[in-house]
Amino acid sequence: MFLAHLPAGYLCSHAILASCKNPPRNLRPYLALGMLGSIAPDLDFIWHAFLDPHPVFHHLYWTHYPFAWALPSSIALLVCLVLGQRNAALGVLLFAANGLLHLLLDTPWGSIAWAWPFDPTLMKWVSVPHNQRLWLLNFVFHWTALVELSIITAACALWLFRRRRAAQQAKPVAIIRRERMLSAEIGRRIAKQVARSCPRQID
Repeated sequence: MFLAHLPAGYLCSHAILASCKNPPRNLRPYLALGMLGSIAPDLDFIWHAFLDPHPVFHHLYWTHYPFAWALPSSIALLVCLVLGQRNAALGVLLFAANGLLHLLLDTPWGSIAWAWPFDPTLMKWVSVPHNQRLWLLNFVFHWTALVELSIITAACALWLFRRRRAAQQAKPVAIIRRERMLSAEIGRRIAKQVARSCPRQID
């Protein structure tokens, strides 16, 4: 999967935040943390492309091992809950859940070692034939690209829905502000008119 990890993180983060009984007032930092987790496993590509003197398939680096996500995240989540740090626990959950979602979405045609460190075998469900000269086109013209397109479409639809709802909720506030400004302007004009109509005091 190439383009849908970030949209999938957007969907997953909103789903988790919507399930909270008492969500934080400002959701943006948590949404950003979740979306960061959705692309974090692919940060190994920087090491793979520029730093590793003996590069291997980038899904073989530790950021693409589910165990490397599940164990530290579980410990961090447990510590946050024991200490009563509810918001920190939510942040850990968002980051870890989206990181694991990334690996889940990579599994069908990207190969992930789900049983590591007990078994290094890469699990893969679909083989994408390499018929195109440009390797990226092999995935673009494969039916699995429809999965990515569906995720991107769903994320865009949710974003538009939330934007419209926010605009509708903000509309009454804007109307109230305009009414107050109009009332203040009318009051000023009435005061001026009264001042003009009053007889001037003669010395």
